[in-house]
Order: sequence, then structure tokens, then C-alpha cells
Amino acid sequence: MQRNRKKIITRYLVYAVELLFVYALEQILASRLGFCGLYLFLLIPVFVGISLFECENTGMFFGILTGILIDYGYGSGIGIWAVFFCIVGYFLGVLSNYVVRANILIEIFVSAFLILIVYSFRTFFKLWDFSTFVIVWKEDFWKYLLASASIFVPAFYFNRAISYRFGGDEEIVE
Repeated sequence: MQRNRKKIITRYLVYAVELLFVYALEQILASRLGFCGLYLFLLIPVFVGISLFECENTGMFFGILTGILIDYGYGSGIGIWAVFFCIVGYFLGVLSNYVVRANILIEIFVSAFLILIVYSFRTFFKLWDFSTFVIVWKEDFWKYLLASASIFVPAFYFNRAISYRFGGDEEIVE
């Protein structure tokens, strides 16, 4: 039991370090690529990869962590993304444990859909004008999505390797 607990804690720590590293990379790239108007959404595919290989409780925890990082990164401080990603993490954990097996297509579709939602809210609340929002969304969203797609596959396979190496979706049970 003690060995199992160490593997689980190690797995969670690796996931947390991965999220923090990708968040720092996303913020660095935002400052570097800001002059071309490009923003990479790197945190979302990593979160989806973690949630697909873990149970619903772990997906919720890392959803809250991801949401807090996104809230902090956008300067909103409201906490709406923490609640949203908590719910999404729960449903991804249920989906991957009870409905379908985690695969790369689910990673791509869910990540693209979540990037669409985050980008739409971020753009709308920045502009506060629906007509301008539609124009910006049509012209810029595909550029952001294609730039962010570079991390879909590596995030999926890295999280799969960590999950398999450190014991799958087991939890600490007292």
C-alpha cells in the first residue's frame, strides 16, 4: 500500500509540475508572440490529457488548478474558469473511465472545443461589442487553434506515459 501511495503522489506531482511548466511557457510565448497578435492556448490540451487518463476526482482537482491558472493568466480573478474546468474535468474522467477509452481523437476534439469556448469568452469580454466580436472570431480563431494544435499530440502521449508509468487511475484510499 505504501508503494502504491508513493506512485500516486509522484504521478500527481508530475502532473502539477507539467501544468505549471506549460503555464509558464504559455505566458512567456504570449509576451514574445504578442507583437504578431498570436496567443497559444497550451494549458487546455495538457489539462484534457490529464483528465482523460485519470478518474473524475483527479480530473476535478486538476481542472480547478487549470482554471485558477487561466483566471490568473487573463487577469480576471473571478474564478469562473476554475469552476468551469472543475466540471469539465469531472465529465472527462467519467467519460474516459466509463464510456470510451482515452484516445488522441477525443483529445483533439475536446481540446479544440474548450479552446473555442475560452477564446470566445476572452474575446467577447475584451471587446464588449457583438458585431466586432464576430469579425474578430472569424478572422483570428483559426489562427489561434492551429497554433495551439502543436501541443495536442505531445500532451496526450506524455500524460499517457505518466499515467501508465505511475499506476493508472488509482486513488489513495484510506
